[in-house]
Amino acid sequence: MENIFHLPASFIGDNIAVFAFGIVAIVVLAIGYKVFDKMTPKAQFEEEITKGNTAMAILVAGILIAIAIIVASIGHAVLS
Repeated sequence: MENIFHLPASFIGDNIAVFAFGIVAIVVLAIGYKVFDKMTPKAQFEEEITKGNTAMAILVAGILIAIAIIVASIGHAVLS
């Protein structure tokens, strides 16, 4: 098969690795949120956000961003 797009030989393998890490990262992000939710039993995140508590939504967003930064740095180290 002719390589008409002039892609490197590792292109497909690299894309599969990135896709797999993306799936793993989403799962780890969800697990991290659930662990944080269990560690703070007095804070009812979903209930407060449903009531329209913007401050709680910003707190949860910050937690998710912090977990995502950690997961991304691990992924960068592993995939590099």
